[in-house]
Amino acid sequence: MEVHKRPAKKAKAQHAAVASRTSDTTNAVSNGPAPRAPPSQSQIDDHPSIIHAVPPDLHTQIRHDSRRMPYDDFIAKYLTGMHVTMRQLLLVFGLTADASTPDGELTQSLKFVIDTLNAKRQPLEHINNVDDVVTLLKESKKIMVLTGAGVSVSAGIPDFRSVNGIYSRLSEFALNDPQEMFDIEYFRSSPQTFYSFAKEIYPSNFKPTPSHMFIKLLQDRGQLLRNYTQNIDTLENEAGITAVIQCHGSFATARCISCGYAVPGEQIRADIFEQRVPWCPMCSDADEGILKPDIVFFGESLPSTFDNYFASDRTQADLLLVMGSSLKVAPVGNVMNKLPHHVPQILINLESLPHMSGFDVQLLGDCDEIVKYLCTRLGWELPEPRGWSKETRVLDKWSEFVEPNKYVFGKAFFGIRGGKTIVVGDNTNGNISGSASATNKSDQAQET
Repeated sequence: MEVHKRPAKKAKAQHAAVASRTSDTTNAVSNGPAPRAPPSQSQIDDHPSIIHAVPPDLHTQIRHDSRRMPYDDFIAKYLTGMHVTMRQLLLVFGLTADASTPDGELTQSLKFVIDTLNAKRQPLEHINNVDDVVTLLKESKKIMVLTGAGVSVSAGIPDFRSVNGIYSRLSEFALNDPQEMFDIEYFRSSPQTFYSFAKEIYPSNFKPTPSHMFIKLLQDRGQLLRNYTQNIDTLENEAGITAVIQCHGSFATARCISCGYAVPGEQIRADIFEQRVPWCPMCSDADEGILKPDIVFFGESLPSTFDNYFASDRTQADLLLVMGSSLKVAPVGNVMNKLPHHVPQILINLESLPHMSGFDVQLLGDCDEIVKYLCTRLGWELPEPRGWSKETRVLDKWSEFVEPNKYVFGKAFFGIRGGKTIVVGDNTNGNISGSASATNKSDQAQET
């Protein structure tokens, strides 16, 4: 591979592995003291007045409000508005406190337990089937859509983690971990490796998919709050989606990793396709002045636009759609737990996500086929993507149901068991696992 105009970089010791974007994240909780253990029966017997002062129906309401209300509003409602004591609230959550414990410590303990209990969202009981999804799409006014690589696969752009995805094609580069290809410290020490591969993911002649046009349709109908995309292919722009945040950046611009000098992405296009390392024309550091596309690498912070918009959007959204994402990259992958838990959340994806069990309904299969099905149910006309030549099946029904809330359209993946991928629906050899009826359960899953 040619290295253009500059001497080869000096060898450097590899930095310690940076924290991966795939690291698990949790909601921050108070640093106050850990709550006491749940009360014993003898302790409960010692507090009859407290037990009887908070009847069971109020217990339920308090727990419900703790999930949907900001903590300060929750405290104002019950302590100020309803004159429930702090010790009564603690007892609702199974905690007791000594009479000598200061109120400030009680407040910290209550916030700790509420944050801990509510950190992971639970599915809503009243939203659990396909008809509910259709109704939500018809009635919602502020829909937040989070998209991943799965919405672009039919355009010919590979995803990252599937069998034939990007990570599976990096064996020739002798990396310790496929993610090193997109690690900022590895890039600093060996930019040639990235630029020998970058043309494979560069958005050149790709066209938007029916999934992109579905999001554009939501925008045209005035229902799209924002599209947060993890993709770097800019197909949202091609589709005409303007309310979009490119969470992981894009190839639209590039900048020097040493001095920060920025250039249009088109300026390094030739270097990418010639597999050359582009050097900064303004930087005096001949060894460090490398131009890098403005895509977010592991070890880099997300653009500030994500935090700025999400802080406002999370209070406005009335529906979350997650499309084509494995939700394994933080912090975008934790969006569903950052929204108020009463906001309905729907997954449209080729694979079920066992690590994300809080979705109200999961529509599993090809994203393009699912959005076409939904548009048929809604009576909406889904625009054909400009220049689109592929034929997408139009399904009139889901093919499999897996309790409690998973609907399979065609074929979907349900993780790995015994080293084999679990497939529900159309098998890879064209067979169907069971009939297309609501009585089909998870025990009809096939191992392939």
